[in-house]
Amino acid sequence: LVCIGFFFGYRKQPYEQPVRTNQIPKQVPEQQWFMHPVINIAIAGILPFGAMFIELFFIFSAIWENQYYYLFGFLFLVFIIIISK
Repeated sequence: LVCIGFFFGYRKQPYEQPVRTNQIPKQVPEQQWFMHPVINIAIAGILPFGAMFIELFFIFSAIWENQYYYLFGFLFLVFIIIISK
């Protein structure tokens, strides 16, 4: 499929832009500190880990202390939030 797609794509006419573009490039403003990829990666990893850690802490403490875990609704909500990411 890759070779067939290459064959037909190579034979096709070049794509022309639908609008005129300006030859003078615009300056891209500098990003804010919180938009840095390293910070976003760290936050994206810490939030799900923290949610899972807290839930597992409550579940295991309930098991080890012979108590009934009563937050199954909250656990399901956290599960849905983590799955939707």
